[in-house]
Amino acid sequence: MRVFKTTYRDRKGRTQEAAAWYVEFRDHLDTVRRLPAFPSKAASEEMGRGLEKLVAYHKASGGQIDPALSRWVTTLPERTRDKLVSIGLLGAQRVAAGKPLREHLDDWRQALADRNNSAKHVRMSFNRVSALLDGCLFQSQADVQASRVEAWLAQERRAERLSITTSNYYLRDTKSFFRWLVEDERADRHPLQSLKPLNTEVEDHRQRRCLPGDDFQEFLAAAYNGNALKRINGPDRFMLYLVAGWTGLRAQELASLQPESFHLDGMEPTVTVQAGYSKHRREDVLPLRADLADLLREWMQDKPAGQRLWRGAWWNTAAQLVQADLAAAKQKWVGEAADPEERRQREQSGRFAYRDADRYFDFHSLRGQFISAMENAGVSLKALQALARHSRVETTLKHYARVQLADVRSALDSLPGLPEGNRPEMLRATGTDPAAPSKTAPAVLASCLAQQERFRGAQVDSGGRAKDGGAGSGTHEKPMNYSVFAGNQGRSEGKAPPGFEPGLADLQSAALPLG
Repeated sequence: MRVFKTTYRDRKGRTQEAAAWYVEFRDHLDTVRRLPAFPSKAASEEMGRGLEKLVAYHKASGGQIDPALSRWVTTLPERTRDKLVSIGLLGAQRVAAGKPLREHLDDWRQALADRNNSAKHVRMSFNRVSALLDGCLFQSQADVQASRVEAWLAQERRAERLSITTSNYYLRDTKSFFRWLVEDERADRHPLQSLKPLNTEVEDHRQRRCLPGDDFQEFLAAAYNGNALKRINGPDRFMLYLVAGWTGLRAQELASLQPESFHLDGMEPTVTVQAGYSKHRREDVLPLRADLADLLREWMQDKPAGQRLWRGAWWNTAAQLVQADLAAAKQKWVGEAADPEERRQREQSGRFAYRDADRYFDFHSLRGQFISAMENAGVSLKALQALARHSRVETTLKHYARVQLADVRSALDSLPGLPEGNRPEMLRATGTDPAAPSKTAPAVLASCLAQQERFRGAQVDSGGRAKDGGAGSGTHEKPMNYSVFAGNQGRSEGKAPPGFEPGLADLQSAALPLG
């Protein structure tokens, strides 16, 4: 290896010395190469030594690059890296590694959009990764360190700028970005592969609740008769809640629907959510109840094709819609009080409250209303999971099937009463009295109760109230009838099916949680 300067003649014919030094070396094929270096002789000599190490490791490893030289390669001028790629000393990934991460990030954003992701998903993913790269001061791939990412996320959580859940979203999207770099052959390794999301179970999540049947009916009536909110009039808002409560669709999924999303003719009416708006990025085809399909067909008669049914950005603040309609339902109920005392009691009541203790009834609660109603109706777990579109049934049961303390208490009430007679004598008979010898326990054990078929599910509504027929009576609450709205008089009401393996027709039958 040698470092030298070349000379040239200027326009006047005078001999001039070049400003930059050149490095001469032998590559892995023993071919003499000359590359422009730097104006500084010391920096050029350092570049020459690096090239010698690069060639030596390439020969010894069969074409690999010394990991210790990875950062050094990114500091080389772009034209030098291009030359090393052309002679076979570097792979194309090394050229990409020298580009600023910002340029790669712009390309990734376009790749996300090209994959038919929603504009919101693309924007949020880009913003999260951009914030993390800026926070960690990462300029190039060589700067990226997993420990610095962990430290920045921890700092943001301590400052309460990020929750654990949101921190995991930042990590997920950033790992997705670096995985794309590898898949697109812009990098040869994933620097954040070892990082794992944090346990979100230790974090307090918003607890949601369902409305009892009568309250839910009054809530829908308040929406139907209400004024326009977020550019959505009362009847349209009523249909929005109705579709949400009978399909379990999320706010953004509902906002994407157009008349063409619905197929209402035939024996199996359905609604289709495009992959770009579905949470799991797959096209979802969901069954609809026949009576809901009838209402939708009538409601959509004047809706223009190719346009969203519920326009605007209402889904960003969907909870405000619900809060306003709950307040309207509460106001109507208070106004129906028979006397001032009853009015005062109703005003202080928690009925129709947006927040009841630590539980909320917001827009996403409509999804819980749908899933909980099916679970209470005895729909099989497999059908419940399929309609909820969860990859794991545990998610369905843990976060959406609303089992309240009142439900559990009512279930206990279904047990037979305690034996009559001399209670102290019976305590001694069961051996619970240490002062008495053990004797045979009376036949009131769980196994005996099971043989007598005394264990039965308590029939309660979603608010924990016992239904007609008493606990353990085996009767069901009378199905809610919403035919009073939108000209739906006289439509039939379905009954919940038994458990089954869900095909589309089965899910069609199962999708009758509230009607």
